Amino acid sequence: MKWQNKVARISALAVIMVFILYYHAYSGSVAEDSLKKGLEYGQQGDNDKAIAEFGKVITLAPASTSAYYDRALIYYKQGRLKESVSDFDKVIAFTSGSADAYYNRGLAFYKMGSFDAAIADYNKVLEINPNAVDALYGRGLAYFKKNDIKQALSDYDKVIEIRPEFPLAYSARAIAYFSKKDYVKTLSDINKAIALGFRARPLKEAGMEAITTPVPAEKVQGKAQVWKTRRRSAKIEIYVLTALLIICLATILMLLMKSRKAKTG
Repeated sequence: MKWQNKVARISALAVIMVFILYYHAYSGSVAEDSLKKGLEYGQQGDNDKAIAEFGKVITLAPASTSAYYDRALIYYKQGRLKESVSDFDKVIAFTSGSADAYYNRGLAFYKMGSFDAAIADYNKVLEINPNAVDALYGRGLAYFKKNDIKQALSDYDKVIEIRPEFPLAYSARAIAYFSKKDYVKTLSDINKAIALGFRARPLKEAGMEAITTPVPAEKVQGKAQVWKTRRRSAKIEIYVLTALLIICLATILMLLMKSRKAKTG
């Protein structure tokens, strides 16, 4: 009887483990579905539903960087900047430093008026990629807000050196030159910006919205393909776990039947 009790205990533990794994696989599948729905709602402009779906993902998978990242972008668009920064904090913590997360958190800090924090985040981006034009441009705007015209001009110069057909850089540099009363260079940069297609009022500072980086369509399609693959894997995992559960239950049933026969015999 001792061996039968041991087998029964092992089988019971196996059933518990299968249930745990089954729940994990099921939760992963649900989380992937919610992540996909959230992104679709975001693309449709239904931000509240998107945030709700990303919240479901985070509840099921607290370390989901995609859910935090995509929700942070929506918070940013809604002007909920503190919440956006908080979600980007999570992404940076989970990824040991994401250039995209640093950059977008820098945008949020800039809009909050935290220019030193924005500059610090752009510096992180530039440590990863010294030629990151958007980070250089954003840092230049932040320096300008701090009235550090010299550093602002330095960043705008680098942007134009790397991407000479970037009209916003000429416009921003024109504003910096104007603040220094260098009207000749101001006019020159205004003309260059207009020639490159810049149609807004040249002496009005271009807002950070101009360089916000939403999730591009091709990235969305790529994510959708990953979801399909993960979903198939999750389904296979569920089928395997279901089969294991049935085997465990059948084993326990056989042991019980043998035990009864032994008692009646």
